[in-house]
Amino acid sequence: MTLIDAKTTHVWKPLLHEVAAGSLNTSEHEVNYVAQANWNHFAFQLGRLAGIDRGRKNIQLDAPTPVL
Repeated sequence: MTLIDAKTTHVWKPLLHEVAAGSLNTSEHEVNYVAQANWNHFAFQLGRLAGIDRGRKNIQLDAPTPVL
C-alpha cells in the first residue's frame, strides 16, 4: 500500500480547531509520513494525483514542483 500526499507531514485532524484558533504550533504536532510509513509498513510517495486508470489499476502523478 502506498500513501501519496503533496506534503511530507500532516496535523492530526482533531487538533485543527486549535490550529484555527491560533493556540497550537503546528510544527510541534506534525506527523511525518516517512516515519509513519516505516513504523507501519506502508510506502510514502510525495506528489499530487493527476489521474486514475481504473482498468490498469494505475495512477498518474503531476510532475514535481521544483523547490526554489
